Amino acid sequence: MSIRTLKLPHDLLRITEIATETWNYPDHPEWNVQPDEEESLADSMKNYKRIWPLIRAIQFFSPGLRDFLHGHVWEEDGRIAGFTQIGRRGSTDTWYMSAVGVHPDFRRRGIAQRLVESAIDFVQQRNGKRLLLDVIEGNVPAMNLYNKLGFENYTSSLQLEIQPQIPPSDPSLPDGYQLEATDDYTWQPRFELMKRITPENLTRFEPVEEERYRKPFLTRLLFPIFKRAEGLEVGRLFISSLDGQKVAYAIYDTRTRDTGRNTIMANLDPNFPELAPYLVNYMLHKVLAVNPERVIECNVPIWQEALADAANEAGFELRAKLLTLGLLLDG
Repeated sequence: MSIRTLKLPHDLLRITEIATETWNYPDHPEWNVQPDEEESLADSMKNYKRIWPLIRAIQFFSPGLRDFLHGHVWEEDGRIAGFTQIGRRGSTDTWYMSAVGVHPDFRRRGIAQRLVESAIDFVQQRNGKRLLLDVIEGNVPAMNLYNKLGFENYTSSLQLEIQPQIPPSDPSLPDGYQLEATDDYTWQPRFELMKRITPENLTRFEPVEEERYRKPFLTRLLFPIFKRAEGLEVGRLFISSLDGQKVAYAIYDTRTRDTGRNTIMANLDPNFPELAPYLVNYMLHKVLAVNPERVIECNVPIWQEALADAANEAGFELRAKLLTLGLLLDG
């Protein structure tokens, strides 16, 4: 048995092969990895492998991309028993743990704790100040572990999904607002919006920093290649009031193939709740115009009440509530 750092990209494919068994919850089947989620994961990992030489070349010239994916693996007799995946948020001191998993054959042996402790050590060695993660509310063993290691629950979000039978019509933008398309590199208006609307109690763990939103120049080469390889059509937009202030940002990822899931996401200034129904229905309309056959997923922060209400009104159903936990580190 041994614990080691993640070997990229080889280990990603091996982790994908055991994802369905690892994230299986007999008492809560709604939490299980669904077939379309497995498809999305497999597509992503295959693409990482396919373009890995390009990723490594870009990382050499762009230090800001060197920490986007790390992790650890617990291996026994040639099998992956458990794993973590972590990455730095932009070039900030905040890191996010995107995956923690232990295969059912190897549970109740302290493997998860050893893996998470290794992730914490890794982040500290790189002078990280915060490590964040999400856990499903009701996953008691996971919560017990994270509480034991010092993580705090500081916010939550709703994991919603829908598979509409009838696409909504193209909604009309309310009077007094302007919509404009944008891209992933027009970062400053999004940064200023989030700095203005993020609740103060969140900033202890999620400070709104330019380094999270400003993308390294070479991502202009990498990200479009990755999106095309994965079969994704991406749309981004701002909504502004007539005085030019940005009051909403939205992004929607649409599958151009008959695999995987579509996703939508929005951030809305809570002072403009009347825009929430428009945002949700506009994104649904855009996604379904390209691919009406796939499930659409949306994660809504609990403090975005107007968006949660609008999603519920549009027919989204709650799959799980996610608790966001944070650990403050000495660096």
